[in-house]
Amino acid sequence: MLSYYLKYYLAPLKIKKAIPMTRKLLVFICVIALLSVTYELKAQATVTSTNMPNPGDQFFNQIIQDTTLSPGINGANVVWDYSSYFISVNTFNEFYRSPVATPYQANYPAANLAVNNISGSSDYDFYTRSSSALEYWGSVFQGNVVSITNNQNVLTLPFSYGNTVTNAPVTGTAFNNLVTLSGSISTNADAWGTLILSNGTYSNALRVTMNINLIGDYGGGPTERYNVTKYLWYIAGQKAPKMQIVMIDIAGDLQTYKNKMVLVSTITTGINENTAGTTLSLYPNPSSELINLDFSSSFDGIAGYSIFDNCGREVRVASEQKVAVRAGRATVNISGLAAGSYRIALNRDDVSVSRSFVKIQD
Repeated sequence: MLSYYLKYYLAPLKIKKAIPMTRKLLVFICVIALLSVTYELKAQATVTSTNMPNPGDQFFNQIIQDTTLSPGINGANVVWDYSSYFISVNTFNEFYRSPVATPYQANYPAANLAVNNISGSSDYDFYTRSSSALEYWGSVFQGNVVSITNNQNVLTLPFSYGNTVTNAPVTGTAFNNLVTLSGSISTNADAWGTLILSNGTYSNALRVTMNINLIGDYGGGPTERYNVTKYLWYIAGQKAPKMQIVMIDIAGDLQTYKNKMVLVSTITTGINENTAGTTLSLYPNPSSELINLDFSSSFDGIAGYSIFDNCGREVRVASEQKVAVRAGRATVNISGLAAGSYRIALNRDDVSVSRSFVKIQD
């Protein structure tokens, strides 16, 4: 989601010195990268290791243009009533991949999750997800590598109301080590209650607040402070936060800048998109040529299938694509697809199953 945020927030700025601005954008990456992480909330208002995003997941958000919206108060049994705020048709999407499907796996060897917001983009944020934490390692923007040398926990798991995460001070570099990063990143589950939007009411929502405070030092030159507060509302049964408020405040020798963005999640797709009691396993994932499909129930004969890209476009049409399923197994050739994230959906009689996958270069 990095390049969209950079364009959205920094496009109005006047660039006086090209190199300092480039460095500034790269430092800003470390602030924005942490805004893309998403989780699924259990009914007990607790985030666990099984609820984090997986490679192949795709999250689709819409924007509330009225940024006078307030995050509201902290505490228990809070009611956040945003029903009067219009949700626009403008979208902001997030795509999760395996790091091996990116050109930068060698730069982040400990990462097992990469995320960006534009199909085909070369901008990524890198994380390690485990049973006990989700850790941030850094980002790549326009080929420039930003590294956090003491990786930061975004969350410790399980995470519920009243839990907090406080990390050691940030250390890192950017722009070929010419910019030194310092600062702090912390997370707090500070409220729960009922979230009311124009498209529905969501009870037992957990609000998680993230605070990112970074300093970029340009090697004896100017310094800048980047302060970001993000509010995330999670509801049961959905991986993406149902709503997000992002507030950015930048102050320093080169600029003073403030902005705000409000997102509402509308669609999530991922590995559990099945019906009629049938589930689908897919391997290898990622793959460059063939994907194997295994069905959990008896599913034999000829099935039609569609493949959708990151934007929801049907790149292989069901009426034209058939695959033979024998003993609950089938193989599909994906070598003709461009590198990127996709979803394959198979339909036969009253059974519909789908699964996301990543296509890498042949």
